[in-house]
Amino acid sequence: MVTKKTETSTALSNWLDKHDMLERFHISARTLLTWRKLGLSCAKVKGKLYFKDTDVEVFLHDHLLNTRVA
Repeated sequence: MVTKKTETSTALSNWLDKHDMLERFHISARTLLTWRKLGLSCAKVKGKLYFKDTDVEVFLHDHLLNTRVA
């Protein structure tokens, strides 16, 4: 049987907070704000921003990886 704490930990492991985003992608807070303005979705819980890992992957693929000049 899975405990509630384990379920919560598993569910939250798919989410990155603002600090995780800044560290993982080596970006500034301003760059993260720009990404949000460009369409990166996030959830705000008790004043803290969270980004779903799959949403981040799709955003990076659509907005950053496809903008390379050949």
